[in-house]
Amino acid sequence: MAKFNYTGRDKNGKKSGSVTAPTKSDAVKKLRSSGIRVIEMTMVPETMLTKDITIGNPVKLKHFVIYIRQFSTLLRAGVSVVDSTRILAEQTESKYLKKALIEVEQDLREGNPMSMATAKHKKIFSPMYINMIKAGEAGGNLDETLERLADFFEKQNVTRSKIKSAMAYPMVVGIMAIVVVIFLLTSVVPTFADMYSDFGGELPAVTQFVLGSSAFMQKAWYFIVLIIILLTVGITYVQKNKKRNITMIIRLCEFRYSDPWYKRQH
Repeated sequence: MAKFNYTGRDKNGKKSGSVTAPTKSDAVKKLRSSGIRVIEMTMVPETMLTKDITIGNPVKLKHFVIYIRQFSTLLRAGVSVVDSTRILAEQTESKYLKKALIEVEQDLREGNPMSMATAKHKKIFSPMYINMIKAGEAGGNLDETLERLADFFEKQNVTRSKIKSAMAYPMVVGIMAIVVVIFLLTSVVPTFADMYSDFGGELPAVTQFVLGSSAFMQKAWYFIVLIIILLTVGITYVQKNKKRNITMIIRLCEFRYSDPWYKRQH
């Protein structure tokens, strides 16, 4: 969604302001419907402060499942693909999906197929979704294809929710264990350091290691915390993508080769 600064006139006289819309023509239509005749309009350039920065798919899976299910229902009810996309863009709770659907609607009105329009938003629509839409368009059964896609992503959403629930407890325990260890090394162990130094003699290797770790933690605690955060984020990201890719491949194979609808088409 782009932002435009405008100067125009309404029944009260000259006025200026800003408006957001997918294109400049949409912005003019939006202002015209509000009773404003545009005199001048310029697009506000996107900067790092105004640009949405996302990692991975910004649309929650539950929102995507609702979108596919409603899309299929509207097509079965006889609503056109263009009107269905417009309706769903107005109803969805995801701002990223809303933005993508508005642009998809514009492409559809220009005569492009649904598969080509969604292929421009690969962060929102997965390759499997795009290819299945293309197959549905070719076979003339897009509503049936969407219904099966909704079932597939719905099962994936349930599985993902169960995994998150199962992982919640060990993650909390692990974080608490790390916090306790850091607290002991920075607050408790230093109180024994002076006592051990008064004893003289050589301390056991384990005790020397603990005292050395405590001294290092006090001097460079921020460095340790940074390493822990980076490792946690890195491991989580790698595991998430690894599991997601494996799951998607396995389920796609099951979905394609065990489905009677797929067998009829091939």
